[in-house]
Amino acid sequence: MRRVTASIIVPTVVFALLAPAAAAMASDPPTSDAPTSSPPAATPFTPSAVPAPEAPSRTASITATPASGTHAAPGEAAAPVSSAQEPASTDLPPLDEYRTWDGFHFDLTAGAWFARVTGDVSADSPIKYDLADDLGLSSQEVSFAGDLEARWRSLHFRFSGSEFRTSGGNTSTAANVLNGVIVRAGDPTASSLSMWNAGGDVGIDLFRLNADNRRTLAVVDEQGRTTEQVTHRGLGGAGGYAADMRLGAFFGARAFNTDLDFANLRTGRSTTLDQTWTAVYVGGRVTIDLWLRDHFPILERMSVDADASFGPAYPGSGSYFQVRAGITVFPCDNFGLQFGYRLQKIHGDGSGQDLDANFAGLFLGGALHF
Repeated sequence: MRRVTASIIVPTVVFALLAPAAAAMASDPPTSDAPTSSPPAATPFTPSAVPAPEAPSRTASITATPASGTHAAPGEAAAPVSSAQEPASTDLPPLDEYRTWDGFHFDLTAGAWFARVTGDVSADSPIKYDLADDLGLSSQEVSFAGDLEARWRSLHFRFSGSEFRTSGGNTSTAANVLNGVIVRAGDPTASSLSMWNAGGDVGIDLFRLNADNRRTLAVVDEQGRTTEQVTHRGLGGAGGYAADMRLGAFFGARAFNTDLDFANLRTGRSTTLDQTWTAVYVGGRVTIDLWLRDHFPILERMSVDADASFGPAYPGSGSYFQVRAGITVFPCDNFGLQFGYRLQKIHGDGSGQDLDANFAGLFLGGALHF
């Protein structure tokens, strides 16, 4: 009887304890984060849904390292290449390395000067002899002219010289006298004139339109350097300028000699007017260099150079004026051909003579760059 009573009492007590909890669980709704709605229908796969890979940038530089970049080792995360990783202007090489065009170099130009003399001369008489009409010095002569220039960055030193020689004759149309030689109307005369000059000048580029540092006298600003005005193979090599325009000034000195021989063939009398003048001068210069290889495969570059100068000449109260202009084309870096024009004007009134002579003509020569 006791066993039956125990078997009935134990289950009854357990049920009484668990019944309230089971009722509470049955009354609360289930809590879950999963959506109760039905899942969306699957989208069919199409090739157009796959985004096309982006084309590599032409300007961004890609740096590959063992643990980053496009060449990351297997198993390592590849760091994306962003525009922030592009080299800044401060990463450019030093000026001497990046701009070899501005390094120390020489330019030698020499050739034929097709010159002619015009003007007049007088000595011991107020009446002037016209060099071409009265003395017969009207021929165009092939003469020599040359320049040697050293450049470093914005500075230049240039040494130049030329010579000229001509002769002729005429019949005097009026009575006159030249340095003691008396001529009458109808007298035959013979004349010759020679000239040489040599001098040098020192100059500086005051402004460079296409350079990194446009103002010569300003401090070089590394932050302001740019690659917009350069080409893959520009002036002076890779990364050089596509164009270089320089505006500058210079000062110099020059010795100028003229030797005029005049003779009266009827009387046999002759005279010589030989004088050397020294001129000091200042001038301005413009130089334009253009890289051509990208547009004209047979030419590498072209240079346009022009300058003018003026100053007093001694002894006396004379003056000196000079103009030089030329275009040089370079099929290669070290050699070019130049075509241009040169004018040298001397007005000297010392040592008993008054000479006003212009020596001018076209120039054709070769140029060496080294």
